Amino acid sequence: MNTFTIIFLIALIISSSIQFWLGLNARLIMSQLIALAVPDAFKSKVPLEAHQKAADYTLAKIKLGQYIDGALGIIVLLLLTLGGGINTALNIGTPLSHHPYIGWRSGNSHYFSDNDTVEIPTSVYQTFVIEEKFGFNKSSVNQFIKDQLLHLGLGAAIGCFIGLDSLGYGQRWFGYGGYGLGIIMASRC
Repeated sequence: MNTFTIIFLIALIISSSIQFWLGLNARLIMSQLIALAVPDAFKSKVPLEAHQKAADYTLAKIKLGQYIDGALGIIVLLLLTLGGGINTALNIGTPLSHHPYIGWRSGNSHYFSDNDTVEIPTSVYQTFVIEEKFGFNKSSVNQFIKDQLLHLGLGAAIGCFIGLDSLGYGQRWFGYGGYGLGIIMASRC
């Protein structure tokens, strides 16, 4: 292993350990709050049952994020970096594009789409199991799919305009794209 790989692994271990510790700390604090009364400032507005329900919901989300998302994130990161996933994406994208910079953009697109794809199962679990259990789910399967496609489309659009600007097609593309995106976002409010 070269020096950079060792530094990368050390940074990954430190970062993951801090995230795990913070999640554990948050879980301990939340589990203590469940048994306690509603804070004085909110007693007139929030009943004890709602306070406990919110604490239970937060605990469930922390567990999902800490154990499942955290482990999947580490696995995907290691596969893409040390496992050669990014290099493979670049090797596929560059010959198809006949331009090294567009090939690099293709590799970036693969990275982000792979991360989004890995997050879909936990997103489904959070929406249709955890939020349903606590009565917070207002989303149908069709709406969930629509939201995921919108997320993918907006990410692709933003990446496209940034890529065009980076290729030297200037401020016009980026400016028009930002203006158009602003109109789309404002119309959805």
